[in-house]
Order: sequence, then structure tokens, then C-alpha cells
Amino acid sequence: MNISAEPRSRLELEIGHVLFMDVVGYSKLLINEQREIQRQLSQIVRSTKHFQAAEAAGKLIRLPVGDGMALVFFNSPEAPVQCAIEISEAVKAYPQLQLRMGIHSGPVSDVTDVNDRSNIAGAGINVAQRVMDCGDAGHILLSKRVADDLAQDRWWHPYFHDLGECPMKHGVSVFVVNLYTDKVGNPQLPEKIKAAQEEQAAQAAASRPPPSALPAMSSGLDEFDLKLLDAVQRNNRLTAHQLAEKVRLSSSAVRRRLQRLRDRKIIEADVAVVSPEAVGQSLIAIVEVTLDTHHAKILEDFGRAIKSAPQVVQGYSVAGNVDFILIVTAKSMEDYNAFTYEFLSKKAHVKTFNTIVVMRRVKWGIAVPTMPLG
Repeated sequence: MNISAEPRSRLELEIGHVLFMDVVGYSKLLINEQREIQRQLSQIVRSTKHFQAAEAAGKLIRLPVGDGMALVFFNSPEAPVQCAIEISEAVKAYPQLQLRMGIHSGPVSDVTDVNDRSNIAGAGINVAQRVMDCGDAGHILLSKRVADDLAQDRWWHPYFHDLGECPMKHGVSVFVVNLYTDKVGNPQLPEKIKAAQEEQAAQAAASRPPPSALPAMSSGLDEFDLKLLDAVQRNNRLTAHQLAEKVRLSSSAVRRRLQRLRDRKIIEADVAVVSPEAVGQSLIAIVEVTLDTHHAKILEDFGRAIKSAPQVVQGYSVAGNVDFILIVTAKSMEDYNAFTYEFLSKKAHVKTFNTIVVMRRVKWGIAVPTMPLG
């Protein structure tokens, strides 16, 4: 089929970077107050550097939307964000201007309105408005797409704060990120998201199993942390973007959370699990060791010896009939016998040891379960 030969009836779409803003409480103002607010807002917006640069380059469309406006940039995904920051700084001089802003990058297209004038419409504008609707006065909210795009530049990371999903009409939700610094933006949790989280918490509490059925969470990990830990234990080569898709966070949030988990030693190491057979360590033995004393120093010395022995891939101090259980790998039975002679038979205070030779590996790994079973 020759697509180019067919009549072209579909929309001409392009990606617009949309800054949507409105004035909180606008409908409660008198008409003359509304006009003054609109005049002040227009003056502030037009005076910003990024508005002027985009307009001069022919890369900007401004749309009036009743109680605010939408700016559609066609030059850079950073442009609406930088413009929002400039506007947020400027409105400090106008305390009566309670402004909220939402930003999204998405498809837009030319349309003709009821007055036969050219206009812009599309999902890019609709989603930007939904993102804005999640906020309160002072908020600069970004969609996950915008946050992920800008997160490629590390400079933005300290200013992005994930808020999770914000519920919209008809069961639709949008993932939003709060942008604020010590000078601009609003660090408070938006009321709409706060209410949604409280409702979700109440529903979760109603369906939660008895406390005895839940694992102890003394380390303060939330659901996103647990999902991340599960994912990286399965495959620690996933990129931040791939992990973000799995746990429904922005890439920048994934990077911050992983760094925090490493700093707190919850992720102790990023390692590769090597096949013993592939490197010639085909013999695996489980060794039960009993010492002739339980003196603290002797136990500590034996523990240090375990850590320094490369043949011991895992070692545990245990309660019961034995004192230690070791997982040992070796090239052959001869190699293993040499290890036991040097490490166990000649070692002071080793009373007995018992060897269990592994016939076949059924499961091999060190992943710790973090998600509910079932």
C-alpha cells in the first residue's frame, strides 16, 4: 500500500512544551479585580527572559484560558520550566496573585476555533492543565515525562520532589513532581494529593492483614523502596529509566532513592552472581563446624578467619547443635580436602566438622524477599 499516495486527513502533530497557569480564587473576584489580575499576570509573563526569547524566535504560542493562560513552547523542554521559575520569582511582588502552574510536554496541533481563528489543542495542553489542577497556590508541578527529560541534567535533581499519582476525573490519574527551591515554588503537599493519600491509607488499613502477618519494617522503607530493592536484586543492570517504569517513579527519584539505600547500607553491595561451575568451582559443600569453647574471643577469631577464606562463600554463626555453618566451593574433592586440612583440621578449638556435599544446585542466590508472597 502506498501511504504517501493516499489523501492526508490526519492531524499534523508536533511536540509542544506547555506551561499552564491559573489564578487560585479567580472566580470569587469582582470583574474589575479580574481585569487587573489578568493585566498584572500578562505583564509579568511578558517580562520573563524565556518568554521573550521564545517569542522572538517564533517558538511560542500564548493561549488565554479564562482565569489564566497557557504558553506553548516549541524550542526546549526546559523553556516552560525556566519561565515558570521566573514567573514565580516575579509574583512575589504581587501577593494578591495566587498562581499555580503545571508543565507537560506532549502532542499539540493547529485547530480552528468557533471564531474561525487559528488555535492550538491536543493532549499536551490537556495533560498540562491536569497537572496544574493537582496543585495549590504557589505550586510548580511537572508531569513525569518532563521531570524524566530534565533529569538527564543532574543540576535539576535537588529541586525535583516526587508526589506520586494525583487522581483526576473518571478514574484517571497523573504522576506529578513538585519543583521548588528555597526561593520559588511551594514545598507543601498539595491538598488534592494529600486527600487522595489519606483515602488510600484508610482503604489500605481496612484491608490490611493482622500485624502478626506483616514483616517487621524497622528501617522506614516505603512501598517504592521495597519495589526498587526487589527489582535491583533481580537485575542490577537496569537503568534508572527502566527502573522508573517498573516502580512508577521518575528517573531522578529512582536515582535519589538508590543512593539513599546505598548510603544507609540497605544495599550493601552491587555485585554479580557468578556460576561456580563456569569458573571451575564445581564442588559445593555445606560444612557444619563445632568448636570446643564458646569463649567470645575464640568465636570472634573464627569469624574473622571465615571472612578471610576465599573458599568460604557464605558463613553463619548459628544456634543449635553446631556453632557455624559454611558454604564452601572447591575445584575438586582433592582441593576441598586440602582446604579442610588447612582451615579446619589444623585450626585450634575446632572440635568437629561435618561435610554435606551438594549433588545439584536447585537455587543459588542472595536475593532477599522484599515484596509480599503470593
